Amino acid sequence: MKVEASTWSLLACTGWGLSWVAVGTALLVEITSCSQGSTDSWLVSLLLGVPLALVSLLLLALARDHARGTRWLALPHALLMPAAVLLVVRYFTLSTVHGLPLCDIATGDSVFAAQPQAWWNRWWAPAQGVVVIAVAAMIYAYWHRPHGLHERRQ
Repeated sequence: MKVEASTWSLLACTGWGLSWVAVGTALLVEITSCSQGSTDSWLVSLLLGVPLALVSLLLLALARDHARGTRWLALPHALLMPAAVLLVVRYFTLSTVHGLPLCDIATGDSVFAAQPQAWWNRWWAPAQGVVVIAVAAMIYAYWHRPHGLHERRQ
């Protein structure tokens, strides 16, 4: 079965759009007010962002050899990725390594330290870190030329 070029482009465009949302959900976690120590925004970013990233990466991987022209759609990540990397590194250091509650990090208060944390709180930053690294690797794969094109044709 032969797939048309427009279908590959549609798959890739959909993949890039989903990748923007997947990385963007990590950035939206701090919109919470942390009332009563609620970590719902972090949980939503995991339950929404990680599956979207998986679907996005699958679509982009399938279309990569056929729709490299869509690589320009990775440019919004030039704005999203630096902010996401800084946020994930901050939460990794303070929550995963040092064990601070997510709301303590977001608000800068230590009011929530006495409250019990959900088991997944320490895994938020590593999970989002994997998403950011995987999307960065896919961006590189789209922009990097295959080995055969580096060699001179004789």
